[in-house]
Parts: sequence; structure tokens; C-alpha cells
Amino acid sequence: MSALQLPRLPGATGSQEILIPQLAGVALAVARSVRPGETLLLIAPAAGSVTGLIEEIRYFADPDLPVRALPDWELLPYDSFSPHPDIVAARIRTLADLARRQSQGVLVAPITALMQRLPPPGALAWIGRWKPGDMLRRSAFIKQLISTGYVRVESVAAAGEYAVRGSVLDVFIGTAGAPIRIELDGDEVVSLRRFDPETQRSGAPEEAVRLLPGREYPFTEAARDAFLHQWRCTFEGESERAPIYRQVEAGIPPAGIEFYLPLFYPEMASLPDYLGENARIVALGDWRAAADAHWRHIEQRR
Repeated sequence: MSALQLPRLPGATGSQEILIPQLAGVALAVARSVRPGETLLLIAPAAGSVTGLIEEIRYFADPDLPVRALPDWELLPYDSFSPHPDIVAARIRTLADLARRQSQGVLVAPITALMQRLPPPGALAWIGRWKPGDMLRRSAFIKQLISTGYVRVESVAAAGEYAVRGSVLDVFIGTAGAPIRIELDGDEVVSLRRFDPETQRSGAPEEAVRLLPGREYPFTEAARDAFLHQWRCTFEGESERAPIYRQVEAGIPPAGIEFYLPLFYPEMASLPDYLGENARIVALGDWRAAADAHWRHIEQRR
């Protein structure tokens, strides 16, 4: 039986791109080569290979090595659906960590995720942190939730949702892994507890909660006005009669609005804008062919 020939990942003194044509042995090579404090971006040719790569890298790597994913939206280009809330939460959590330069370790992303334009790094920052005993103005907090993309529901079941029941606020923050129940006494936080969205039963208390945006786009009045203005400038004719335009004008986030993300921001970013200067980029398989195929698909659906 022949020994496994591991691909060699050279060191980098600056940003460097490395192409590995075969996937075999990549996880072990990556786990052995990442240095403390380093960021290594692993580009997969297909979204379906990301989960397997992450599991394999974690198996071989030091338990303390951060291994993250940046999934794509798992939607057809210009689809009339929004990404699943869990995907949105995972993307925001990863991008927020990258923006805070807490990206050391391995980041695995399909080439389709790299082809997506992203909000500027400062747009997905942590909104706030609260613990029992802190002051939290209920009305201002709800307004903040709405403006950062959270959707009000009767019972919270998915990331990006919130519910209000008297002095109790239920919020499903993507970073928490489970919804958080915030109990208030006036404007004071009395308790923070995770709860089961199916049974609605509260669990053990939490020491603190941090809030991230619920969506990749802002939905403040100013952001909506900017979107509507850019829409009119971009699309001619009877563009104001389009369902997406009318829903945004009414303050309702339409399904599929993520594909019009550039209309919310004066400038957009790409994934390399979130990485440190000394990041290494490792491309796996025939990623160029995968990128070309995805671009043709985008053009066909425009």
C-alpha cells in the first residue's frame, strides 16, 4: 500500500494564492500547516464539499484551531426566495468575526460565496451586549431589532425573529444557537435564558447576550430611502410598480431582496476585504471552471 502524498502548503510572507488540483489529503495538510494567528481561506469548487472539508479538518487539527464556513445562499441566482435563516445567521456570524479581525484559523467557502458581493465590513458589527442588571429600553430595543433586519412573529422559531409578550422579549440571535428570552422589570434586564422554540420552555440562565444584525442589509428608514432611490436610478420605465419596490416602500422586507443588496449600500465589499493582510488563499480542484459555470448561470437568469 502506497503512502499518502500530502500536498505541500508553502508559507507566506504576504497574501498568496495556492492551487491544489486534487482534494485528497487536503484536510490533513491544512491541519498541519496552519500557524498560530494565521488566516487560511480554503476555496472549495462546490458548496456540497464544504461541510465534509470542515469535518475532516477538525478531525485532524488541534481542537483550539478555529474552523469556520462562509456558505453561499444556496439559492438560484435572482430567485424569489430569501436564504434560510440558519444560513443567514451563519454568514453574519462569520463575517462579523472576520470584520473584527477574529478570523485566525481556517475559513472554508465555496467559490460561489466568493463571487457574491458583501456588505462593507463595518455594516455587520456587533450591535450591543447586555447582562442581568443592565438597563434596556424596551421600545428602543425593538426599534433596533427592526432596523437591523429582525422580523416580529408570534412565537420565535428561527434565527432573525423576535416576539414580544409584555415584559418578556424573545430574540433568536444567530450567534446564540438557540433563542434567548429577555425578562425585563421596567427598563432593567432581570434574566437572560435560552429556551426551546418547540416547547417554549426556558433553560439555564445566560451570563450575557450579544446582538448581531438579523440580515445582511439594513432596514432603517434611511436605508429604505437609499434603496428606493437606487432602484429608480437603476431600473427604467415603470420600476416603481414592481412588487419589491412597493414592499420596501411599505416597510416590508420582500423575499429575495438579498439579490439587490448593492442598492442598500453606496459601496460593496468582497471576501478578501474581510481578510487580514497575511492571509493565505488555497484553491481546491477546478475552481475556475466552477466559477465560469456559475457566472453563465447568473447571466442566463438575469
